[in-house]
Amino acid sequence: TENSNTKTHANEFWMIEPEMAFCDLEGLMDIEEEMLKYVIKYILDECTLEIDFLDKFVEKGLKAKLQNVVDSKFTRISHHDVIDLLLKLNSQHSGSITLGDISISDIDFEYYYSLVSSIELDDRFLNISIKENLNLLNDNFEEVVDVCKRLKIHDEISKLPNGYDTILHSKEDTLKPNTKLLLDIARLLLKDTRVMILDDILSSLNTESKKLVLNILNHKKENHTIIIVANDQQLIEMSDNIILLNEGKVLITGEYNTISKNKMYQEIIES
Repeated sequence: TENSNTKTHANEFWMIEPEMAFCDLEGLMDIEEEMLKYVIKYILDECTLEIDFLDKFVEKGLKAKLQNVVDSKFTRISHHDVIDLLLKLNSQHSGSITLGDISISDIDFEYYYSLVSSIELDDRFLNISIKENLNLLNDNFEEVVDVCKRLKIHDEISKLPNGYDTILHSKEDTLKPNTKLLLDIARLLLKDTRVMILDDILSSLNTESKKLVLNILNHKKENHTIIIVANDQQLIEMSDNIILLNEGKVLITGEYNTISKNKMYQEIIES
């Protein structure tokens, strides 16, 4: 394709890799934004009939959306800010975040949090018993025990002097850090919301526990939306859709087979 200069060659493209070889990720994002805007502007200017047709018969408002991309500066936010937006903790954003076809801003908080839940690495437990902490999410103790058995933490909890009645953060609380992480994941599974967000927690599990949780989540993704924030190769490979972020910008989205071939993805994984 590098030597093809015909106007009819379907695969012809500009080779910019040599020029970008010494550019950092920030510069790569800048050039991607510039190129995307250039291509869209060119299409708007040179293919007016086609765009007008699509705007009228295929997707009303398409022309305005494309023009908005050209005129607007791309927003850059951290993944923590993205999580805050998804949890309705920050409403200062342009555009719309939807759950199904409904904007989350139109859903009242109580109902929204019955649909969406989140855990992160530094989550805290109340200074009450293990049982009471878990019963806050599900008051059926049999289901609590079942989830703990599935996560393989039931035996460790049962061996504590007071078992599930052990007060967390007390002298009797001798649970291992890995078990505490699994206990947090147990809360998420017990709440069992339609959307589950795991913010950078799975990477901190030991290998055996990570495989166990991934297997559970892999079955749940059939009827749940599961969002995992991680840079762990194993977690990324199991995902149906991957969003690669850097410095608050979306670099690329797609399935693993597509993402894994991306140069920027390879640099981030190797770093």
